[in-house]
Amino acid sequence: MFERGNIFAEWGNPASDEESFTADYENGCHIDIRARQLAPGEVVLLICVYAADGKMISEETTLLAGEAWNPVDALKWGTDKAERIAGGAAGRG
Repeated sequence: MFERGNIFAEWGNPASDEESFTADYENGCHIDIRARQLAPGEVVLLICVYAADGKMISEETTLLAGEAWNPVDALKWGTDKAERIAGGAAGRG
């Protein structure tokens, strides 16, 4: 079970469809990434990283704006960021 924070709680139920990605890594970290389209070219991203014991390492939302952003590309960007956080926080290089 993961100890979710306020940012995750504020994310709440989606008002629109969302793309998501989760993964567990050999160092025990778990990532949970979610992306929602707010308007054309505007995507909000939820990036969550948890330690092997389920404690929160990081939870954040990011607004990505610009013509090039869509949920799929935002999800890839968020996954890369989460993997870097998970690696640094738990010693994965």
